[in-house]
Amino acid sequence: MSESILLRTLTNKSVMWFGKYNGLKVQQIIDLHEKDYIRYLYYNFSGITFTEEVLNEISITEERVIVKPGIAPDMHQRVFDENRKSMHLFTRMSNDKKIDTHAKIRFFNTCRSVHFTKSQLQAVNQNKMR
Repeated sequence: MSESILLRTLTNKSVMWFGKYNGLKVQQIIDLHEKDYIRYLYYNFSGITFTEEVLNEISITEERVIVKPGIAPDMHQRVFDENRKSMHLFTRMSNDKKIDTHAKIRFFNTCRSVHFTKSQLQAVNQNKMR
């Protein structure tokens, strides 16, 4: 019996309907400075790939691209370490602080722009949703 493998190619405008940022577009996640999360998805999920422009934005060059469908969890850590080593220590520390601050602001603004359903608003009002 043959199995068909579905390979989904995500663009900047594709909505993530799973995971940590459920309901957000790929570009919104990148704007939240979560490029590492997108890179993690690329290397650890066999059915997901991204367009060339997204791959370039998350620091995956030609030599770092893997054959899909397939996974390479060790590549994620290797790319992460290479990107961190290329930065100067002071730049890394100040960059981390800026990223945290801007990510919190962007996440807050993104959450404010999302339209909630009636049941979600009821849950928020009754302190059931955090």
